[in-house]
Amino acid sequence: MGLAALLTGCAPPAANTTVDFAAAHPGTGLSALSFGSCISTYAGDTRTVNIVKGPAAESRSWRSTLGELGPLAWRIPLTWNGGRPGSSAHGARSSGDAGDYVAAIRSIGGTPVVVVGGATGDNDVRAADAAALVRHFNDAGGRHGGPVEHWIIGNEPDNGGDAAFGMDAYLHGGKGGSGFPAVAAAMRAATTRPLSIAGPALVTWADYKEANYSAFLDACGADADVLDFHMYEGAHLSRYSAAMTWLRGAVASRPSTAGRMTVRLGEYNWKWHYEEPEHGAHQFSTSRNTVAAACTIGRIVEQGGWAHQYADHNGPLGLITPGDGEHGAPAGQRLRTPSYFGIKMWTGGNLFRRPTGSMATCTTALPEVEVFASTGERNVVLANKAPDSAQDVELALRGAPLTGTYEVWQTVPGMDPADAGGGQWQDPLRIRSGTYQGGRILFPAPAMTVSTVLLGT
Repeated sequence: MGLAALLTGCAPPAANTTVDFAAAHPGTGLSALSFGSCISTYAGDTRTVNIVKGPAAESRSWRSTLGELGPLAWRIPLTWNGGRPGSSAHGARSSGDAGDYVAAIRSIGGTPVVVVGGATGDNDVRAADAAALVRHFNDAGGRHGGPVEHWIIGNEPDNGGDAAFGMDAYLHGGKGGSGFPAVAAAMRAATTRPLSIAGPALVTWADYKEANYSAFLDACGADADVLDFHMYEGAHLSRYSAAMTWLRGAVASRPSTAGRMTVRLGEYNWKWHYEEPEHGAHQFSTSRNTVAAACTIGRIVEQGGWAHQYADHNGPLGLITPGDGEHGAPAGQRLRTPSYFGIKMWTGGNLFRRPTGSMATCTTALPEVEVFASTGERNVVLANKAPDSAQDVELALRGAPLTGTYEVWQTVPGMDPADAGGGQWQDPLRIRSGTYQGGRILFPAPAMTVSTVLLGT
């Protein structure tokens, strides 16, 4: 029986989707760090504009666009640079503008998460330099955009094949770096403010990487608060779930980390590069990426992790198109990308409220549909991954009032990456609102869309 028959008064069938707000997944409390992204210190628009670079009006516009996602955690790579702190990103190193970046993050309501870079690269981090960077942001009365409480030491020490910095030097020191435990100890000693420190920010999780994560937890688990990993899996969503299951188990199995350490997906995107036709790279610019981003976030936070996308712009699109047609995006304008709206369906941004509480238990019988929900501010995020099959959702609510008000917001599908007017570049729409009865909400879920249901509006 379809949705139209239900609305004309016929007896409703059994619900095909259920959310039990009274059955929360343990250890899944949402926080200011649950949703995030990364600030590229390169720039968009052929490397001329970002949150601090370029003409003032354009950088303000960039900040405004990112700010419309609501308060996020924003990862930013910085280095001490001999007393002139700036970007530590390879190819975008800078001098003296670190405070500008952190202040810009705060100006859009964000939480800065500083990635401590090394003297010459990502991972040759010296303890004294890292301590100086901590003091720079935490002992200057906010003059440099601080305080900064959330830190990551280094970035992808396993990246680069034979030329990689390497796990041994990262963990124990060498190649110009002091090693993670020494760096973390110096950072904590540099301020009276409690710090959250993360590592190792490896390029991915897979079974052949398990030894690297185990080595980090064994050598540095007592010194770290967050286990950070990167992963670029596109529509292969089960791999994110597998990563979280293994990493959470590895944390829980060690006395030094059990019950204390959080797991963060510190970088995710459709893919880490753009190369058509490999991996269907054109899907960066379709609603398939919107759906994948929303489902990636859901799978991470449902297991108690934090999900931080990469990036505002650097390489494969990110959150804003470059404006010049790079990577298959429409030329001549900056557009909010499909993945931008995948995040927004969680945060609400400038459209609707953010979820709070823990993650509820959800089930669905609908094919190609994933559903997630929060127990505090009761939001339900439902993604229809099917490329051409719409669904009529019959949502049963448990652990919630049988009668109440609701809204449904929904993304607009668009599957032509070259169409600058396509739905994938547009803000979500409120498609339904009113009063529900009998603990049941009905709404359509078109193919390749994400819907967010707000209870008690």
